[in-house]
Amino acid sequence: VVGLGNPAIFVSGLAKGCKVYRSLSALAEDHASGTDVYAKAAAIFGQRNIPQKVHVITYETSKVADAASEYFYEEWHFALLAKYEEVAALALSNLIEEQEYKFFVVQVATATELGPFAGNESTIGLVHPLNEHLDAALIGDSANLPVGSITWKFRSGLVGITAQPLGVSELEAIDAANGIAYISKAGVAQTSEGTTLSGEFIDAVHGTHWVKANMESQIQNVLTTSDKVDFDLNGIDLLNVTASNVLE
Repeated sequence: VVGLGNPAIFVSGLAKGCKVYRSLSALAEDHASGTDVYAKAAAIFGQRNIPQKVHVITYETSKVADAASEYFYEEWHFALLAKYEEVAALALSNLIEEQEYKFFVVQVATATELGPFAGNESTIGLVHPLNEHLDAALIGDSANLPVGSITWKFRSGLVGITAQPLGVSELEAIDAANGIAYISKAGVAQTSEGTTLSGEFIDAVHGTHWVKANMESQIQNVLTTSDKVDFDLNGIDLLNVTASNVLE
């Protein structure tokens, strides 16, 4: 249950590894200002509702899925790439899709580039100039709030992110791909939509993850704290009550 709002920044390196940082200054000791990792982390830590921690997961060249699998059960829930590479992005998106748990957040420059990820329910696709880190800013602002408490559309006030003056055809193309842009509405800069690339609402998918995580942890707690859960009506009722409490 812990970490449903924490991000992980995936970066290519010489060896597979995972390290946790609770502040930008701590991260800067390993990833100096000017690096791709630092830029993503700065966008995360610069928002209003910053997460408890940021994971940095290093993967060997072309082996991002291996690293994601190795550290999948660490306390992170939103995966970002330090630097966009289509092959790595698609591998990470598909792995998370297979798990049906956690999110991959991808930022591209044009709606066309979202094509390879089409239909992936666990992937959030953002279309924005790559010199600004909309992916990291959105997660830093929104992901750590209580699950289900926000609508991911209309998220405004993202620090360091500029609303884009998109034409009608450009915005229609992004909408058709189930992508998200950062635009101005009624004079306020905000996200244009709040869905994953399948068209499902992000808060609905995040809520499904919350139910899964809570259900597993509560049942695990029952099994851990009970001397025995019998294979009879009493045992069935105990697990049924635990599951029902989570669903309620």
